[in-house]
Amino acid sequence: MHTLNTDNIVRWNTGAHYTEHGQRIAAIEADGGVLMSDKDRGLHYFFPDCPLDQREIMRRYLYNENCKYSCPSVDAFGLWELIELMHKGQ
Repeated sequence: MHTLNTDNIVRWNTGAHYTEHGQRIAAIEADGGVLMSDKDRGLHYFFPDCPLDQREIMRRYLYNENCKYSCPSVDAFGLWELIELMHKGQ
C-alpha cells in the first residue's frame, strides 16, 4: 500500500513573472522521490530519487532532469486531487 504524508508539503514562489502571482511551486515526497507542481505554468513532474529540497527540485525542473509524470503513490491518491491539495492557500 502506498501512502503520502500530506502534512509535509513545501511551497514557495520563485518570483518569476509567469503570472501576476509569480511562479508558485509546491512539492511533496512520494515513493522515494518528489512530485512537484508549478501552479502558474500548469506543469507537474515526478523526480525519482530526489530529496524534498527546494534548490534540488528547481535544478531538476530547470534542466528537465529525469522527469516523470507520476508514481504509484500519486496515482493511488489521485494526481489532480493531490495537486489541488498541494497548492491550497497559495
